[in-house]
Formats: sequence, structure tokens, C-alpha cells
Amino acid sequence: MRDILADLNDATGARGSLVLTTDGITVASEFQVPIDDERVSALIDSLLRGAARALHGVGFAPFSTAVLSAEYGRIVFVALPRAHLVVVLDPGTAIDPVLLSIRSAAAEIERRGRITV
Repeated sequence: MRDILADLNDATGARGSLVLTTDGITVASEFQVPIDDERVSALIDSLLRGAARALHGVGFAPFSTAVLSAEYGRIVFVALPRAHLVVVLDPGTAIDPVLLSIRSAAAEIERRGRITV
């Protein structure tokens, strides 16, 4: 799975990407700099759970793709059946051109079916 993430990072110019299960466990990660996978996954899991609660609270369905933009970067979240693909981009990255690559990587991860809990 790390090969999919490495290819995705190359194709999109991402700072890094990771896959985590819906209960916050890191499955694979590929970043330009060393990171604490477990700490990052815990933070992302908390963020995703809060977003899910908020969406449910206003009667919206869960998201399939979400983009969080901040001053120092953008994070793209793609929901998979039992996991999430998370891609960290530079702040100036145009989302539309990279979404196809991100969705293709998500489909490949799902196709391989390597995420078992």
C-alpha cells in the first residue's frame, strides 16, 4: 500500500499521505519528513469523528470526500469502506486537478482490499 501512497504523492506533489482505519489505526503512511504516525492518525480520527457527528446532527449524510484548507496547507479526506485516505497538500495546490489522482489511489486501495480489521 505504501507504493500507492508514494505514487500518489509524486503525482500530486503532496507533502504526504496516509491510510487509517475508521477506528484511527494507521495502516500505511508515506511522508516527505518523518512523522509520528500514531499521533497524526489520532488527530485525524478525532477530526473525522467530530465532522461525522456534526453532519449527522444537521441531517446530512457522511462525506465521501472533504477538503480542509488552512493557511499552511490543505488536507483531502476520502472515505473508504473501512478506512480513510488522507492527503496533505501545500496551501496553493489547486484541488480540482489532483482530485482525480487522489480518487484513483483510493479506488486502487479499495480494489486491493488490503484493509482488514
